[in-house]
Amino acid sequence: MKPQAPREKMPWLVRFITRGQPSSRERMLFSLVMMLALVVIALAIWLSDPTLVWYQFLVVVGIAMAAAQAQAIRWIDRNGTWADE
Repeated sequence: MKPQAPREKMPWLVRFITRGQPSSRERMLFSLVMMLALVVIALAIWLSDPTLVWYQFLVVVGIAMAAAQAQAIRWIDRNGTWADE
């Protein structure tokens, strides 16, 4: 079994996305699914009225944050630990 990286050695993006302490994989996945649902809602509103530029911004930021969260989950699965230490 590969040794787990301590929280201090996590990349800054993983610490930012998990707010320093990942609680559990299930909570992070639930948060990711909810974020993607909000992106879909913002996309639907923006596509129904393309003059609402604010929703375009929300879609772009939401997709970027969802991608970062997915990568943070993946990094913790491969290199870190979900358990409180």
